[in-house]
Amino acid sequence: MKGSQEAEIPFVLEVYATLSDTPYLTVLLNKSPVTGEVDIYHSKNELNLFGWHLSCNVKARPAVVLINIMTPYIPIVTDGKEPDLSVMEAEIQDGIKKAISRAQKSLPIAVIKTKSQKEVVEDCLEKAIAKASGDGEYRFSLRQLYYAVRPYVIRETGKEPDYNYFCRDLIGSYEAEHGDIPLMYRDERGTLYHPHCSQDIPIGTIAVENYQKPAWTFNKVLYIEKESFFNVLKEKKMDEMI
Repeated sequence: MKGSQEAEIPFVLEVYATLSDTPYLTVLLNKSPVTGEVDIYHSKNELNLFGWHLSCNVKARPAVVLINIMTPYIPIVTDGKEPDLSVMEAEIQDGIKKAISRAQKSLPIAVIKTKSQKEVVEDCLEKAIAKASGDGEYRFSLRQLYYAVRPYVIRETGKEPDYNYFCRDLIGSYEAEHGDIPLMYRDERGTLYHPHCSQDIPIGTIAVENYQKPAWTFNKVLYIEKESFFNVLKEKKMDEMI
């Protein structure tokens, strides 16, 4: 209830589960991750969930659980907009129980195994590249590839992929083995400064591809990791001495 009028708010609850020795829970609200944290652990043949005014105890094996709630409105418990899931606690508990039961029945216990993020990315990368590039029609950024891969990782592992881990370890390792991914570019990181002509060039994949060194301007390169020191040198015009 909000204001002085009572109303029933419709919602759709989707619950996916994969048996795993390490319980993990991801909650999405209208397909977006919710703020705040919820605890999930397995003890005495029960899967226990606590958080967001939610307290569930489900007799089930440990599992990775993904919950998606589709609704036009949900109460919040803090200024950080953490959702109050107690209004649908019974439905969530029943949904988790049924999802884990289906997962347990669908696979022989001997072959139950949760894929790693690396395995999921390797399996779906070709499809994700095709989606991000419009089947090879145009260039795409590393972040666009991340968003194309993200749904596959959430569905298979129940976990939100970490962007930095995705860039550095997953895609970095893939390109080290297979070479650069065609059509993909990376955003600007750092700046190239031309002395004497006072020109700043943001350094990214496309800028590097199009770069042409001006003739007779400099014959050395000074690399500065800390940007604050770089600005000091510019202010003192020390770059003109190079």
